[in-house]
Amino acid sequence: MNGMHLYLGTAMAVTAVAAAADLKTGHIPNWLTFGAWGTAGALHVARGAMVTGWSGAATGALTALAGSLVCLVLPAFLHRASGMGGGDVKLLAAVGALLGPVLGMQVQLFSFIAALLYVPAKLAYAGTLFQTVKRTAALVAYPFVAKERRIELKEATRISIRFAPAVFVAVAATAFSLLRMS
Repeated sequence: MNGMHLYLGTAMAVTAVAAAADLKTGHIPNWLTFGAWGTAGALHVARGAMVTGWSGAATGALTALAGSLVCLVLPAFLHRASGMGGGDVKLLAAVGALLGPVLGMQVQLFSFIAALLYVPAKLAYAGTLFQTVKRTAALVAYPFVAKERRIELKEATRISIRFAPAVFVAVAATAFSLLRMS
């Protein structure tokens, strides 16, 4: 089995379980995210050691660490701004550790694209799409409108989405794109 297939398969399994848990309970269990992160490190170190010995083991450890850290930056910032849950942050870090920094960032980008496509559909279903677009336009224009002409913006309504399914879709899309190239 190709090493990348092992990492992608593991990421698919982890994100499938995370998506199911997120949809059912609204939470991603720590045992899953931390377990995936530890598994990622062990897999990279073991594979590196089998291929090139100690230097490969060190490279594997650095790959997992770099992937985790790179994929942690934006989600951690969003979490701090109350824009993303902690389980989602840990899940993206674990996926980054599994797939490395480049594919981890690809999954992260695809995750945000999947969520971006889902949110308008959810708003339309709830009947609040046009209200939300209007409020968003007002927020964007707000700094450019004279104070006396500004309209009072009510407390913005927030919607919540389950993000782990978007991560699962992103891992699947990444796997599919890699399989098509090989």
